[in-house]
Amino acid sequence: MLIKLNRFKMHEDGTLSAVEVYDEQGKVADFWGIEKAWRNNAAFVSCIPAGFYKLEPFRSSNHGQTWAICGGTVAPLEGDAERFACLFHVANYGAQVEGCIGLGTGVGETAEGKLAVWSSRIAMGNFLNLLSVEQENTLKISWFEPK
Repeated sequence: MLIKLNRFKMHEDGTLSAVEVYDEQGKVADFWGIEKAWRNNAAFVSCIPAGFYKLEPFRSSNHGQTWAICGGTVAPLEGDAERFACLFHVANYGAQVEGCIGLGTGVGETAEGKLAVWSSRIAMGNFLNLLSVEQENTLKISWFEPK
């Protein structure tokens, strides 16, 4: 599977993205993503740098079964990368991620004007059902790419 994360809005409380999942036949799912704002790739406070990453299945003590983002400057639980333990997990707001990516089925702002994704538990359940350990799963992070 190829997962394309196209960032389109950044604010001090988070970064929003359109997340598209593709198999060999084409697009199979759409999600929305929430991350921290870009803060020079600083661990726990910045979104992940643009680029290509491999996804590895991962069991988190805090988030259960999920996918770790590996490669480039990001490694699952190793101290030799600039960033480590970056995951996809349930989160609706930028304050709920520490360098990870929260997925939702919708996107918008709260009444207080904070960026958010909606129905994160549903989105993560659907995302987990799409990806398989028997196939290679690649994440491409970029700023918005017009079609």
